[in-house]
Amino acid sequence: PNGKTAAEVNVQLGLGYLQQGRPQLALESLKHAITLDPRLADAHHYAAESYRQLQQYERADDHFKKALKLAPDNSAIKNNYGVYLCDRRQYAEADRYFSEVIDDKYYSATAEALENAGICARKAGDSSLAKKRFRQALDHDARRAGSLYQLADLSFLTNEALVARVFMQRYFSVAQKNAQSLWLAIRIEHALGNDEGVRDYATVLYKNFPDSDEAKEFKKFWANQ
Repeated sequence: PNGKTAAEVNVQLGLGYLQQGRPQLALESLKHAITLDPRLADAHHYAAESYRQLQQYERADDHFKKALKLAPDNSAIKNNYGVYLCDRRQYAEADRYFSEVIDDKYYSATAEALENAGICARKAGDSSLAKKRFRQALDHDARRAGSLYQLADLSFLTNEALVARVFMQRYFSVAQKNAQSLWLAIRIEHALGNDEGVRDYATVLYKNFPDSDEAKEFKKFWANQ
């Protein structure tokens, strides 16, 4: 059908399972695809992702390298390899791959790559690089919730509560409130001396997430005020 080889059909099947969160099943199709055609970069790419999810890191690394050898300019593979390297705490190497992805003018998911690079810089303990990456992500996609949240959190941690509030408000305009974001919003408003804001967010936290760790944290926090 439509000119796809059996190997390509198996790659599509594997990707489908991977997207459903079933890496073990994905691997059955992907290994079959690789047997049929060992030169399909995507087969190695998705196999690498499957192994990463299964925490079989040596195999993941092996397939990422094969995928990149077959498709050295593929930014989607580089982006995922960057995430993998960051998971393995190889931060400088990860950033090298993210930087290549960010420089690719034809790649459509630049904002995602920038956010990944920001998260990685943060794990590496480089807050200023992290902030820069998240801001760049927002230049590409102003409604990117993950980057807005990260900037609110980082700004709060570096005592820029007013900046944090702005990012928090932007975050709430694009994302559902959850216990984690409400707790951050409470601490930001407290830092700004806005008791009314603290009460408003706390009310939502207690109403919607009464059993959350954040609600318990708030209780302790409020008792000490």
